[in-house]
Amino acid sequence: MKAIILAAGYGTRLRPLTNKIPKCLIPINGKPLLGNWFDLLNEQDFSEVLINTHYLAKEVDLYIEGYTKNNNTKMNIQTVYEKRLLGTAGTIWKNKKFVGSGDCVVINGDVLSNVDLRDLYRFHIKNKFLLSLGYILNDNAKDCGVMELDNESKIIKFEEKPKEIFSNKIYSGIQVLNSKIFGKLPFNDIEDNNYMNLDFGYHIWPRLIGQMAAYKLDCFLIDIGTVNSYKKAERLWKN
Repeated sequence: MKAIILAAGYGTRLRPLTNKIPKCLIPINGKPLLGNWFDLLNEQDFSEVLINTHYLAKEVDLYIEGYTKNNNTKMNIQTVYEKRLLGTAGTIWKNKKFVGSGDCVVINGDVLSNVDLRDLYRFHIKNKFLLSLGYILNDNAKDCGVMELDNESKIIKFEEKPKEIFSNKIYSGIQVLNSKIFGKLPFNDIEDNNYMNLDFGYHIWPRLIGQMAAYKLDCFLIDIGTVNSYKKAERLWKN
């Protein structure tokens, strides 16, 4: 199995924590977010992992070098540096060769979780959709991607940060996609612009209503997007 971890952001809402540390290396009870993901992916038999970098990229490279040296892992971990941030989907389109001709898990690097990605992956393979989005329930869905499902878990509505909340089902920051998506949505109009500012929530998912499924994640999961959520994670998380 393959995974891409989106880890290039500045983490502006986490300042001053991210003044000298990239968001993906923020430690939760001593272990960086990225380290938690590496451990989980290794335990769940992922073979290839790609991380996009931008802000404090050298710090990320050094951490990965140390991790692979000091841990028993068979994973091939590589990074790809972005001179300018491409957007959540722009990174995926730019790295189509890594995705290859199959399926790939995509993870927001600022998510802390003990999720069993194999369950989501099996759901995705069984249903044969272009995309399978992991979701959690949250009655306070402000500033989130919100979805509505039919009785067969097909996504029939998706809106990023809606003005009026229409569901308690929100995107978790974890998805699985199939490479056929690149043919469905080629985005040739922005290819010459290096896929800049191509975002899943605004540009991809709303175009694929009826071709995506959603899977409820029953696990610990928190988005480390703010100082308050970081403090909450420090209280609740146990390595």
